Amino acid sequence: MKRLLFAVAAMTFGFGISAQTIVSTQVQKRNAVIEEYTGVNCTWCPDGHKIAQQLASANPGKVIPINIHVGGYAALYKTQWGDAILNQTNCSGFPAGSVNRIVSSCKVEAYSRGDWATLVSGVLAEDSPVNIAATAKVDAKTRKMTIHVEVYYTADVEQNSNRLNVVLLQNNILGPQTGGANLNPAQMVGDKYSHMHMFRDMITGNQWGDEIAANEDGKIEAGTFVEKDYVYEIPEVISNEEVVLGDLDVALFVTDDTDPDCAALHSPNIWTGIEITPEYENVEGLSASLVKVELSPVMTKCNDEVSAVITVRNMASTEVTSMKIEYGNPAINQPYQTYNWTGNISLFDKEDITLPNNVSVAFDELSTIEVMVSELNGEELEQVLSGSATITKPSVNKGAGNATLICKTDQYASEFTWNLYDESGNIVQKNSKKYSDGKAVRDTILLTGIASDGCYSLEILDAYGDGCPGGNYKVVDANGKTIIKNTKGTWGSGEQTDFTMEAVSALSSVTENIYQTVVYPNPARENVTLTINALNSEKVQINVVDLMGRIVVNLGQQNIKDGANNFNINTSALDNGVYYVRIISDNGISTSKLSVTK
Repeated sequence: MKRLLFAVAAMTFGFGISAQTIVSTQVQKRNAVIEEYTGVNCTWCPDGHKIAQQLASANPGKVIPINIHVGGYAALYKTQWGDAILNQTNCSGFPAGSVNRIVSSCKVEAYSRGDWATLVSGVLAEDSPVNIAATAKVDAKTRKMTIHVEVYYTADVEQNSNRLNVVLLQNNILGPQTGGANLNPAQMVGDKYSHMHMFRDMITGNQWGDEIAANEDGKIEAGTFVEKDYVYEIPEVISNEEVVLGDLDVALFVTDDTDPDCAALHSPNIWTGIEITPEYENVEGLSASLVKVELSPVMTKCNDEVSAVITVRNMASTEVTSMKIEYGNPAINQPYQTYNWTGNISLFDKEDITLPNNVSVAFDELSTIEVMVSELNGEELEQVLSGSATITKPSVNKGAGNATLICKTDQYASEFTWNLYDESGNIVQKNSKKYSDGKAVRDTILLTGIASDGCYSLEILDAYGDGCPGGNYKVVDANGKTIIKNTKGTWGSGEQTDFTMEAVSALSSVTENIYQTVVYPNPARENVTLTINALNSEKVQINVVDLMGRIVVNLGQQNIKDGANNFNINTSALDNGVYYVRIISDNGISTSKLSVTK
């Protein structure tokens, strides 16, 4: 992912320093480093982000916020280093933050956000035994960052060693954040949250920093000067998120090495820290990068097409105003489509471009869509920008007659919603019930307004974005056939499935009042659920008969009401074979076929 080189260019003791160029030799006050432990699913974390930013804005150059995505709330943006840093703290809830890694009882204290202002004031009032200065330059073409660091000790530090930490930070990462719109609305860009000061990588190569050794007497003396240079190749992506030139900062701080009384505690007590913004070189001319290609199945059409969105970033000073884009499926013997895009993309900015025409793929097979950008601003590129993405579009589910949605939520039932679309993308039905939190909810809903031979699309949504752990849903047709199902509750923020419905088969009959009956699972083993959808309340007789017409299960007389009515039928005593569930009422007889397979 990266190449990391470092060298100690100079390390001298005493006050006669000729190599020092940018670091101050005068005693300075400490700067405050706030390491906030955060996550996108943490409701109150945006308030922590806001407080840390307010402290930084009130103390320019003196307060360095570092947002580290760690723990169970960090569904996104976790790095290989964050959990090790978190694990040596006493953090028991989010958001929390350590201020200069203050130690108590062999743990770094993780303070509530309400304590940060007082702690920062205390740190800023103290003298620092060490000063730091640094510069950073990035070659925009090679993505190599060269960092020059100078450290100067203004007082003796009686420790075996210290540690210099160099941290890559990134700003303006647009993504999800629970509570963002309410607690930190200034960071909202549309429906996305703009993450700032996000911890991305340790340029010094490990989570505990680069050693600054003491002398043979076991101390680092006043007047010690340390000079280090790092060459860091900036990755294209870290934890599935693009690393964007122009959005980067570098945080640097010096810590203790270990606490002599707490051998497992690494790099406690940050003496001081700084934050710098890199300068960029080789940004002249015309250049761009094809950041990614994203494919999505075309929904509500029941066809074999997918749509594509590409992201292009301008990597040079000349604005990108036009592009020639070619794209297609190499597995299909057809010419690639051409799209001549026009717009405006400035240096380091990006544009999400929806390609205007869809591309056909094979059902149930992994398909690759290729994209090439061959011209920028009318100039043919020597090296074409190319990218691709893969997708598997499942074949369309097919059913007959009416359809019924059967669902089970998790304990946060209020987050579960759904929409039913027709082939024009119009919502023809959506959830009308408001579920309450606290326990899982089971429900059966008739999907109305479905015409024979039409294409429909069911969208299942979760407001929190984690699906319904322990929940499930399925759609069964008039014959009890399952045409859509998710048994594990794994649909994240949402998923959508197309299906077609043919005319109802003769395996079910209905009365004037009972407009649908569903038996599931079918085939059955030990138990089945009979759902009777009725227009009005009435009394019915329910039984199961074999092919000879003999009653083998008798539920007797039951009361049904308007809507969905569920009944359990025990089939454990039945032999393998075909049976019929029969509902007898004053309005007639309704029957549904039932198969038993054990």
